[in-house]
Amino acid sequence: MRNNASQSYRGKGFVLLTCSVLLMGVVPTPSAPAASFMGLGYLPGGQSMSRAYGLSADGSVVVGQSDSERGPQAFRWTRDGGMVGLGDLPGGEFSSLAHGVSADGSTVVGMSTSTDGPQAFRWTSAGGMTGLGDLPGGIFDSRA
Repeated sequence: MRNNASQSYRGKGFVLLTCSVLLMGVVPTPSAPAASFMGLGYLPGGQSMSRAYGLSADGSVVVGQSDSERGPQAFRWTRDGGMVGLGDLPGGEFSSLAHGVSADGSTVVGMSTSTDGPQAFRWTSAGGMTGLGDLPGGIFDSRA
């Protein structure tokens, strides 16, 4: 024969333990920074589209694409500097898109339309946008 008092005590202990574990996951830690969302705006001449595609490790640099007076353009955004267009590669129609950014925010990678076709690029503040070329053979098309 089972002891009902013992089972009741175990059941209450299980409920208390379960609630404690659940509450630990809900209570925010005081050292965690508060997350926030803010619009990044548009490049000059742009009015209808900007999209973020990459974020530096500490969240201080955002990269993506915005419409601009020249066409769709890759951008790099910081809180202090705002949105800055990265331009495009020579030739072809004006178009670029930033897909990724290094952990420290200093290097941006993406794709731009060049004379030969879609081409991967690397951008730095010192060197600007540099095409990365394509593998030999087949249709010219590279992306980063």
